[in-house]
Amino acid sequence: ISSGETYLWDRTTGTVDTLVAPAGTTWPFPQAINEDGTVIAGFVNANLEIRAAVWDATGTATLIDPVAGGTMSQAFGVSPNGEWVVGTRSGGRRAFRWSQTTGVQALPTIGAPMGMVYHSGLFVSNDGNTVVGDRSDTRPFFMESTAIIAIQGAATVRFREFLLARGG
Repeated sequence: ISSGETYLWDRTTGTVDTLVAPAGTTWPFPQAINEDGTVIAGFVNANLEIRAAVWDATGTATLIDPVAGGTMSQAFGVSPNGEWVVGTRSGGRRAFRWSQTTGVQALPTIGAPMGMVYHSGLFVSNDGNTVVGDRSDTRPFFMESTAIIAIQGAATVRFREFLLARGG
């Protein structure tokens, strides 16, 4: 095992495979794996910029283009069926979801009166319609982190508000 390599161990077969970075990139960094272990999401170093990446069952990596207006991205979650990947772009200011079919899509945000707001997608449903993530509001001497939920066709809301609206 050498520095800068990432490994995937299959407990059924006992085999260890190297997770290979796409051409022109280095340092594959996995962050999530789907339910049956066939899809991995994370990021790589692409010319000193962090880029979200997803690896399929064959080990082939696909770079996920940053959401419009962004240069860097990270993938933090993958749906149980492996169809959807979620994460953040440009230092965490905008959450995204991605699939082979749709490509990258920016998710709605929740604004803030002051400070810098970061949104990250962390978990995604099998159909890609529900994303749970985090919203962090940073101000001088203050930081607030809140769970959020984005549902297709609805506004992104704080998870607490979502639960209270449903009697939770």
